[in-house]
Amino acid sequence: MSFDVVPLDLLAVTLIAVLTALPVSVPLAAGATAGPQERWNAAGLALGGGLLLGVLGAIVLLLAGELALASLLARLAQVPGLLLLLTAAVLSLLRVPQPTLPRVLGLIGCLLVGLGEPLQVLPALGGISSSALVLIVGVVAEAVAVVVIVGLLVAVASRVESFVGGLAVGGAVGALVLLIALLLPHGIGVIVQVVLIVLGVVAGVVLSAIRSRAA
Repeated sequence: MSFDVVPLDLLAVTLIAVLTALPVSVPLAAGATAGPQERWNAAGLALGGGLLLGVLGAIVLLLAGELALASLLARLAQVPGLLLLLTAAVLSLLRVPQPTLPRVLGLIGCLLVGLGEPLQVLPALGGISSSALVLIVGVVAEAVAVVVIVGLLVAVASRVESFVGGLAVGGAVGALVLLIALLLPHGIGVIVQVVLIVLGVVAGVVLSAIRSRAA
């Protein structure tokens, strides 16, 4: 592991990191908005804390040369986290009378997925560059991109009621797609993930608008 910085490698790693942040951000935003709006900040804090710990863990494992261990730990955090986000999104979509359960599931899911995401992206970035500095920049860039994208999605949801339903559907689809990608030997392409999740969000917004008019 070197500490050299090749500008093209740095650019490639940063772009891949930001692209990787897109599909995971929708389930996280769905988990954050699974409860009453006044409770959304708690899920945001859980996500931020998870990402911070995940970034620190990824840096330690990177410097120790334990990329395989990073991948294993990422799965141990992300599989249960995505299952919780999937459940929270479905419960939110069904509008259960008691919102405490989806809120708690979404909060814990945000924490676990936030913790696992920097660890998950590290081995993928390791195939692009062997520079520790470049990989650290990539891990940090992905974490920052997740925070920004989730923040934007939650901000829209706070102003457009039908978008909350869109996030619930897109989050459920996204969590399921990401789970399948984790379990398949060759995964699922990031572009395919993004397309499926965007279609889920659009379908959710349409369904929410129809439901609101019917009510």
